[in-house]
Amino acid sequence: MTQPGKVTGWGRSLAAFLICLCGLALAPEGVAGSEAAASLPPAGAPAGEPTFGGPLIRVGVGRGVPSAALTVEGPAQLLGPDGAVLAGIPAGAEVTVSPEGAGLRVAVAGLPPITAAGPLRLVPGQGPNGAPALIRYKGQRYRGEMEVRRAPAGGLTVINVLPLEEYLRGVVPKEMPASWPQAALEAQAVAARTYALRMKASGRYAAEGFDVTDDAASQVYGGADAEHPRSDAAIAATAGRVITYQGKLIDAVFHSHSGGHTEDNEVVFTGGAPVPYLRGVEDYDQGAPYYQWEVTHTPEELAALLQASPLTAGVGEPLRVEPAGKRGSGGRWSHWRIIGTKGEVTVTGEQLRQLLGLRSGPREVVVSRDGGSRGLTYSPSRTVTVRGAGGVTRTLRVGEVYVVGAGSPPVPRPAPAGGVAVQASGPGAPSDGVVVVRGGGWGHGVGLSQWGARGLAEQGKTYTEILTHFYRGTQVEPYQP
Repeated sequence: MTQPGKVTGWGRSLAAFLICLCGLALAPEGVAGSEAAASLPPAGAPAGEPTFGGPLIRVGVGRGVPSAALTVEGPAQLLGPDGAVLAGIPAGAEVTVSPEGAGLRVAVAGLPPITAAGPLRLVPGQGPNGAPALIRYKGQRYRGEMEVRRAPAGGLTVINVLPLEEYLRGVVPKEMPASWPQAALEAQAVAARTYALRMKASGRYAAEGFDVTDDAASQVYGGADAEHPRSDAAIAATAGRVITYQGKLIDAVFHSHSGGHTEDNEVVFTGGAPVPYLRGVEDYDQGAPYYQWEVTHTPEELAALLQASPLTAGVGEPLRVEPAGKRGSGGRWSHWRIIGTKGEVTVTGEQLRQLLGLRSGPREVVVSRDGGSRGLTYSPSRTVTVRGAGGVTRTLRVGEVYVVGAGSPPVPRPAPAGGVAVQASGPGAPSDGVVVVRGGGWGHGVGLSQWGARGLAEQGKTYTEILTHFYRGTQVEPYQP
């Protein structure tokens, strides 16, 4: 889920924060790695500063890697699958784990090689500042401990195991700029917490031994190096609070911005049933950089893009791209029909987005191939005036007509439901034809709009008001495992 958004604040009392935190003391049911949070070293935060606890979350930070090199900033212990200590690791030593037979081989400078069945856990002790030491992996530092195990498809899986609230410290500033308004950051923190807990409960990655990935397939996680005091404050201010619908955790999907109106879930994620809390709503993202966008291709460029995908390679030279399927409340279409010289194919809006490399699902696509003609698309709500040969004029809604300019072939099908394509000629039209794709926003467009959260926060809305605007009919309340 990738994309900017969020800010925070210390406006809640520490006492209220600690009360909320107590509600997270039990690990939720579940999936791989539901150890109690007490199995990790205490946070070691200075007196008067918030601690970040909660149930453990298991983050896949390495999948199918040939080996794993880990370095701890302080002393650490290497534990076997039964929890027994296999070795004490000196501060700063590099621990290299690689597959060997059906198990794992561990190499540490100055120590004899260790072979064990796995999984293995690297548990840090105190670092230089008295807090638990951080572990470095692939150039990034992580809180909590690291687990290394054999991957189901070969190689190794590296898992960062840490309390949920600590994990959020590495998520929120990666998903939303820490400079944004506090209420927006708080909304992002609650959405990210809800999303992680829902993923954990789903068991989607249980076969690989973790709960969430560290990339946009779940939500972006940058470890300890990503943390920022403002996003930390937002996490602390909302500690333990999640979004529910009828008492259950919601699927708290989010995106950068929608271009004025978010979208209904079944239009974007085709094949699913409508979700009551994932309805399209007005967005407040007018300040976003891609609020409205337009991409232009030549017909030849479009043909090359279509040819590159097995989905559309057989259509030949594109003649028209028409909306099909269901039109959502945000103006996106669930499907698009591509008509070419060799045939036609219907793809989903998200597939067309991927085919054309667009920031979001398109709302309009205009293809003009008649040399010296220009394609223009008008929305169905607008009107056009049609003048007949005898001079009689008639005003019609765009959705009621399909206008074809001189020299264009007749079109046997009715007007596209998304608008009327007008073929016009004249000296100002490009001679080689043009394909114009229009849309708005960045991302799938469902659920929380991060730029919209910023816009509402600038209007003085609280994080609860922001969340219940984008997730209709929901509540924000303490998490109950």
